[in-house]
Order: sequence, then structure tokens, then C-alpha cells
Amino acid sequence: MVLGERIGEGRTAEVYRWEEGRVIKLYKPFMKEWAVKEWETARLVADTGLPVPGVFGLEKVEGRAGVIYERVEGLPLTRRLFEEAEAAEVVGRQLAGLHARIHACEGKGLRPFKEVLRERISHAPGLASLTRGELFRRLDGLPEGAEQLCHGDFHPDNVLLASPEPVVIDWMTAVRGLPEADAARTWLLLEHGGMPPGLPAALQEQLTQVRSRLSRSYVDEYGMLTGRRQADLEAWLPVVAAARLVELGEDEGRACSG
Repeated sequence: MVLGERIGEGRTAEVYRWEEGRVIKLYKPFMKEWAVKEWETARLVADTGLPVPGVFGLEKVEGRAGVIYERVEGLPLTRRLFEEAEAAEVVGRQLAGLHARIHACEGKGLRPFKEVLRERISHAPGLASLTRGELFRRLDGLPEGAEQLCHGDFHPDNVLLASPEPVVIDWMTAVRGLPEADAARTWLLLEHGGMPPGLPAALQEQLTQVRSRLSRSYVDEYGMLTGRRQADLEAWLPVVAAARLVELGEDEGRACSG
């Protein structure tokens, strides 16, 4: 099968048209193990019945490993914020509803969220040893044992406005754990996450202006739907913020090498 048009590119992979109604997420060279992990995770998530792209198999193209997915026609939910700034509260509630559905599913077979957070904090740049130790103690004191499915990177750019309902994409970071940790990360991203690459300055300013309304709506609706208190999410904010320093360090490294 010959690759079709490239329709997307991320840090680790590119997305190309494949055969009718499908795409291939093709990992960059020497990243076969990432493709295998994504394939295994995608199959687990597809079995939950959540609105996610269908996954059809692994494929090797020109020495690169890729995952074949259903092609989903739809724009990211972020686009609605650009086109309708007044829709921030609606988008926040929509995100919360989808996230609550995700957290109602089991995540057996995935890595524990706390294990992933500990690993990331261990490698996070710019943390003093005393600060890192305090973060580990805080993490150890947070609840254990939850088996709920957690997306690991849930934000409006990973929700496509498809028909008949929005579709959640990019499950590479999926883990199992306490939903409060996953919701805390989303809250952090809504308040302080980076802008989509290449976004014009005017749209960046528009998104900045709606952020507080978007995040407030998300947190309030998520609490109403799940019964989880804002304080329960706040307890996880320091550790998820510290763990995210790894991602920010990777972004800076790519900018310096590019």
C-alpha cells in the first residue's frame, strides 16, 4: 500500500491517508516499540465502547511502524473556541461530560498513573533534590488502588467534532488510576497549557481570554457529574504540574535543535 497525503504531524509520528476511510499513524524511525504500545492501548480503549476511532492493525512502511485507524472527519473542539468565544462554558461542560464517561470505564492492562507520574517527576528538569523529594512524599500520600481509565492528556485538541458525536483521539498516554489525577491534569492544561502550533497571535489572545471561563465550567460540571470535589482535584495539581515539566523540557530541546 502506497502512502497517501500527509494530513498531520506530531512530535513522534506523522498521519497519512491510507486506504478508503482509514489513516495510518506512522512513527518516526527506530520507534517501533511506541507503535506496538499504541496498538495495544488502542485495542483496550476500543473495547470500552467509548467514542474513539476504530483501530485495525499494525503496518510497516519503508522501515517505519504504524497503526491503522479509522479516519474521523471532524475539527478539534478547540476550533469552536476560536469561532465562538462565547461558547467557552458550553465547551467546558462538553469536555467534562466526555471525561466523566471515560472515567466510568476500567483501565485494566494499562500502567498505573502514579507510577507514570513518579517516573516523570524523576526526570523533570529544574527541580531541586529537596523539592523532588517533597513531591514524591506528596505523591505517596495520595490515594492508591484505583483502576479507572484515564486519558492522560485530555484537552480540546484531542476531541474531534464528528458525527453523530464527538470522538476522543490520541490515547498514547492512557493509564489506569484515580480519575481526580486525570481531571487535575486537564484543569492544568485548560488554565496554562501551550497554544496549538502555528496559531496566529490574534487567536492566541482570544483563547487566553476565554481560558478561565472554560476551566471553571469544566471543573464545576465535572464535579456535578461525578461527585468529586474541587479540593480532590487540587490535591493532585502539584504532582501533575511537576510531571509536566518533562514535556516542557522536551519542547525546549526540540526548539533548540530545530
